[in-house]
Amino acid sequence: MSNKSIGTTILGPGTLTLGANTSMHTMSNQVTSVKLVPKVDREKGLTVLSGLKKGGARSESWTLEGKFLFDLGTAESTSDYLFDNRGQDVPFTFTPATARGTTFTGTLTVESAEIGGDVDIDNLEVDFSFEVQGDLTKNKPGG
Repeated sequence: MSNKSIGTTILGPGTLTLGANTSMHTMSNQVTSVKLVPKVDREKGLTVLSGLKKGGARSESWTLEGKFLFDLGTAESTSDYLFDNRGQDVPFTFTPATARGTTFTGTLTVESAEIGGDVDIDNLEVDFSFEVQGDLTKNKPGG
């Protein structure tokens, strides 16, 4: 019998911040879902007459996606921050589970989220999606 265990990580408690220290916006209290999503593109490459192959180039890009609670007009509103900073490239830090200590950092382009919804109900969740610009960095505890 193997002594290996199955490992899982539950998301949260964690943090998600956008912007530099002087203008940092914390989304952690509004976010209900968040994930970094990779996209990999690979060129087909070439095969020459001898049968040898020259591999195609590989490129990778990321988006930060999720949902947050619609909060237009509230103190420290995420809806307002996204609208006011749309199109801006800002640093971000995402810590999926503080107890695990791993963080992801980089720069993303802020995009506004939907504003409004159905009348006379609590319009809770709004989707967001931001393109990560350049490299995504994984920072492990103690290393």
